[in-house]
Amino acid sequence: MNEIELVAHAKQDPQAFGALYELHFERVFRFVYHRLNEKQTAKDITQQVFVKALLNIHSFQFKGFTFSSWLFRIAINELNRFYGQIKKERCVNIDSEGLKEILMEVNETAYAALDQALFSALKHLTDDQLLIVEMRYFEKRSFAEIGEIMGITENNAKVRLYRVIDKLKVLMKTN
Repeated sequence: MNEIELVAHAKQDPQAFGALYELHFERVFRFVYHRLNEKQTAKDITQQVFVKALLNIHSFQFKGFTFSSWLFRIAINELNRFYGQIKKERCVNIDSEGLKEILMEVNETAYAALDQALFSALKHLTDDQLLIVEMRYFEKRSFAEIGEIMGITENNAKVRLYRVIDKLKVLMKTN
């Protein structure tokens, strides 16, 4: 069964949602865990994502994007709710390959010397700005998928990312 068939079947029979859960749990969990760095909390939030998806699957419609994009949007909402409740500073897991890509975007060549400046600049981004950077550079998502997850157009996702890159350039020069 393909994803469209699985969703249609799950809309008719909640027991069939298990196949969607199995198919997407790992990716959604990694998405949440990378934003928390706390395994048990990430598991709890991921479970909440799937509970909400199950309860609202009847309202899901394919509009050119995958079911997983819908799950990621639910995950972002749950993460925002979590951070809003505990007033905790957001965690960002950064890999060196993603940092190099960002540094290349801001046209900097001395990667090692600029790692700290970039890390410091990233702390000054809003949650939405940081989210778009994470999805593009660390999760390698397309602009179309970023737009779908964030509830914006593909072009708006591009514009927002390039504005963030411009902001990072300015922040890195002042640090």
